[in-house]
Amino acid sequence: MNDDAPSRSLEKFIVRFPVGMRDRIAVAAETAGRSMNAEIVYRLEKSFEIEEDLSTLKGEIDKLRETTRENTNKLLKVPFDELRESVNKMIAEREAERNLIRGLSTGILSVAEARAQGLSETHNEAFFKAQETLENAAKQLVNFGKPKEPLQKQSRGKKGSAK
Repeated sequence: MNDDAPSRSLEKFIVRFPVGMRDRIAVAAETAGRSMNAEIVYRLEKSFEIEEDLSTLKGEIDKLRETTRENTNKLLKVPFDELRESVNKMIAEREAERNLIRGLSTGILSVAEARAQGLSETHNEAFFKAQETLENAAKQLVNFGKPKEPLQKQSRGKKGSAK
């Protein structure tokens, strides 16, 4: 035997396997095209890599938890009055939208009725009134949701001074 062989310079460790483990390693080694020794070393290396990856992942999870906790705390600090004001504003906007739609519907129906009756002299006035209602509702719809500068500047000033 040659004592200068590379495998002789490596550390040796005798391991006792549970029943059936040697056969499992032999099958895995053959499938991977490795010796049983190479398969055991490969699997041990992988287990260390997995531990390192898990440690890294745990650190990332801890960072995400902290970020989530900080963001949740920021959200919880939003004053309830501001939330209520926002909700009330959204409700008012939806109500205004409904009113505009009702106005448009009424105007459209009035125009349709006037046209259906042939625009006689008595209905001519109703037609123009309906058309005017329809045009006003359309103007309101076009302007709906556009910011009103004086009001926004006041509210921004109030918010800025409250801080």
